[in-house]
Amino acid sequence: MTTYSRHQFADALTAIVPSNYKVIADPRSLGELDPAYKCYLQIVRQEIAKAPTNPMGDFLEKFELWVIEATTDPDESEDNLDDKLTEVLAALDTFSWLRWTRAERRIHKSERHAYLIAIELYTDKEAS
Repeated sequence: MTTYSRHQFADALTAIVPSNYKVIADPRSLGELDPAYKCYLQIVRQEIAKAPTNPMGDFLEKFELWVIEATTDPDESEDNLDDKLTEVLAALDTFSWLRWTRAERRIHKSERHAYLIAIELYTDKEAS
């Protein structure tokens, strides 16, 4: 496992979500989506700050996690997306080292239906 926190986050998420979910650890364009995957989870680190509780040794990192529905059919996508959001939030709740603060309904830049989840986690600056 790499020491970059976004890769560690991606590895941990990949290990716990269904195998037909694709985890992407950067903000690249998704292009054509592979129909073998039912959901795409895209991790984007937005901010790094000194941790208020230990400014000499820790970082507070803020991430966006996109839960992107692979289906383009509008009749199917909303219910599918709600189910996938519930699964992803349950997975996130198993991690003691992060905190999700909100999930907002959005349209991803790939023009797919999605939820954007705001996540905070603390990391040791020596390991980031």
